[in-house]
Amino acid sequence: SPPTGAGRAAGRDATAAVVRTLDRQGDVQAAWSARTTKNTWLRSKDGRTLLVLVRLKGTDKERKEAAPRVVAAARAAAPAADVEPSGATWANRAIDESVERDLRRAELLAAPVLFVVLVLAYGSVVSALLPVVVAALTIGCAVPILGLLAQAVDLSRVAVSAASAIGFGLAVDYSLFLLARVREESARGADLHT
Repeated sequence: SPPTGAGRAAGRDATAAVVRTLDRQGDVQAAWSARTTKNTWLRSKDGRTLLVLVRLKGTDKERKEAAPRVVAAARAAAPAADVEPSGATWANRAIDESVERDLRRAELLAAPVLFVVLVLAYGSVVSALLPVVVAALTIGCAVPILGLLAQAVDLSRVAVSAASAIGFGLAVDYSLFLLARVREESARGADLHT
């Protein structure tokens, strides 16, 4: 929408500039507005808010990557206008970024707490490091595989976090299983060194 006090003509000019600019973008398949299609539903009744529809090219992943460039181009084409992106691609991108940020924060908070729990469960720092080493090896193998897989198919941005969580969970679970087994055999009087 044009700034306060600007007339309908300024809004139409800004919208036309945005559509022309976006039509020249390599990421844009088509862009249209009330002015280019004569659809009155793309304009508010007072003419201050105008909608520009944009269809992006490519896969879902490519569209998510292109969205910020397209929005920046639209804002540059009409610097006096308030350009607000919307739509499924923009919303999915925002959700992915939010989920990824939240997962990283959760990982940073959970790691020290989990390590303290492991030290308490295993009874020593050295024993608690065993699942951490196994998890690091698992994650170290999973990340390159995910990288190769990402070349063939679209993967979620949270795939690495999911692989990390699964790898660490399996390492802790297996280590607890081994610890319980060793303690059980020790309680029976078995010689653990042979």
